[in-house]
Amino acid sequence: METIKKIDIHAHVTVYPDIIPKLQITGQRFLSVPEQIEMYDRLNIETGVLLPIVSPEGQWFQMTNENCYLAAQGNPERFLWFCNVD
Repeated sequence: METIKKIDIHAHVTVYPDIIPKLQITGQRFLSVPEQIEMYDRLNIETGVLLPIVSPEGQWFQMTNENCYLAAQGNPERFLWFCNVD
């Protein structure tokens, strides 16, 4: 039986994992591109749609349009990207 590939329509990754601050309460942080791809491989996800986070009033870190673009350009077979203007 063939396995159906999935698409993640709401993803956030960082191309700068060394400078992303962790959330103080949980210690969590955004995944790096290789970490996200590893997770996708485990979950049989073929493509992820990268979304920026540009609302400073709602997040502790800004995920820029440029970040999403760079991640997708470096891995076009795995990621698509959207931009956001706030």
